Amino acid sequence: MRTAVVLADLMLVRKFARAGIKTLLATSEADDVRLYSRHAAARLILAPWTPPTERYALEGLCRAARALTRQHGAKPLLAHRSEVAAAFVARNLCRLDDHFDVAAVPYDVIASRGDEGLFAWDDPLPAAVGLGRELRRAWRVRQAWA
Repeated sequence: MRTAVVLADLMLVRKFARAGIKTLLATSEADDVRLYSRHAAARLILAPWTPPTERYALEGLCRAARALTRQHGAKPLLAHRSEVAAAFVARNLCRLDDHFDVAAVPYDVIASRGDEGLFAWDDPLPAAVGLGRELRRAWRVRQAWA
């Protein structure tokens, strides 16, 4: 069974759950309302993934990835959409790549989009996990309401 670790993004957790991917939601806020989502199979509260505490977040993520790999026999996906999470992944990619299949949009792509929204229907992350068609449909609906 394919598993994923999502860094504080409820939309991705929902998409993965609908695609049948068991998802662990990781956040740095203990009172985050997203932790109560029925779509997350597990929850992980980490130290903030910004300097100077990011090394503790990195250790927590790597520990979770090792456990998921032992349990399911394959490295989990690591997914995110926020600029802060993208910067964290970019800074620690060498270490994270050992434990995860990092299927996330690169930091420079996210940073360059600004307020346009972080995902378009043709982004690499949804395509990597087979969600391209579903996001294209959502994009057309969003465009119709605009």
